Amino acid sequence: MTIKNAIVFFGGDYFHHQNSLLATELQAVKLSNYFCATADHGADLAFKCGLTPHLVMGDDDSISSLSLTKIKKQNIPHSFFPSQKDQTDSELVLDYLSRHHLQNVTIFGLEGSRLDHFLANIFLLGKFAKQGMQIKAIGESAIYYFVTKSIKISGHRGDLLSLLALTSTVKKITTSGLEYQLAKRNLSQSTSLGISNVFVKRQIKIDLESGVLLAITIPKLH
Repeated sequence: MTIKNAIVFFGGDYFHHQNSLLATELQAVKLSNYFCATADHGADLAFKCGLTPHLVMGDDDSISSLSLTKIKKQNIPHSFFPSQKDQTDSELVLDYLSRHHLQNVTIFGLEGSRLDHFLANIFLLGKFAKQGMQIKAIGESAIYYFVTKSIKISGHRGDLLSLLALTSTVKKITTSGLEYQLAKRNLSQSTSLGISNVFVKRQIKIDLESGVLLAITIPKLH
């Protein structure tokens, strides 16, 4: 497989494709050369956005009958698993992407009413980021970045940024372009040090030495 970019739809029910943040990001990824994979109900979300999945995976417990009909009619590759299994649908999709070296991943449908699924997916994405996957997840009002080395994030002055450690300690974090700068600071899972920073430039930069850092940007309404 030569395509390096992947669009993934999880099955989170806090998803409205006409939301301005989602619509902007969807428009951008539609212009790229991508592989689209969905986790169960994520197929419904992909079809709603006008995208045809290249692969559908899951246990078939939440996908609509309409999407199942489209999948069969269009001969879309699909892998359905028993509901009693050791991995969630999301993990099955991420494992597939990892095995096929799809390392640049944009995720939709991460957020939902099931807090347990949301938290499990956050830590799952942290694991795959540690393995080298570059991941960005688009939410209803926030964008989630999983950082293992260095990243530049574009936004607007006044946007919010929060940093959370997904490993026990993230070492030597240095930031620029923010109201409150970090200079080779360590961040542990048991601190709120990284919460509610503010963009003072249109692009910020985060560098770190080791660990997995979750950077959450919350765009200010403009």
